[in-house]
Amino acid sequence: MPLHTPGQLLTANEDLNSAHGPTRASRVRGMVLMVLGPVLALIGAGALVAVGPMLLSGPPGREVGPSSQDLAAVMVLGWLVGFGLLGTISGWQLWKQGHYSRRLGYPLAVMVVGFLACVPWLRHLFD
Repeated sequence: MPLHTPGQLLTANEDLNSAHGPTRASRVRGMVLMVLGPVLALIGAGALVAVGPMLLSGPPGREVGPSSQDLAAVMVLGWLVGFGLLGTISGWQLWKQGHYSRRLGYPLAVMVVGFLACVPWLRHLFD
């Protein structure tokens, strides 16, 4: 049995997937992402439009800016919009080509890891 490097295995899998074209399962997963991505993006954008100006203006009657909790809430909503948009693009690409693209997978993975890294800070901030 020959030994392959990880790079050879990845390119072999990409060649194999692209040779067979999109499967029914990849099309279904892509369609699910194309539905859930815009839902997340629209919910986040709607929340940003509804409460964003209030959060960024600070408390009424005082001349101070927004608190760190307000900024964190706006940051999480912005993350939700970005994640939804990237998920939509990734779903379209998966539906069309039948396999995930590293160009879209890496930013999605970075967003998830970054958010998970911020969870302890957010929990401490909102306690």
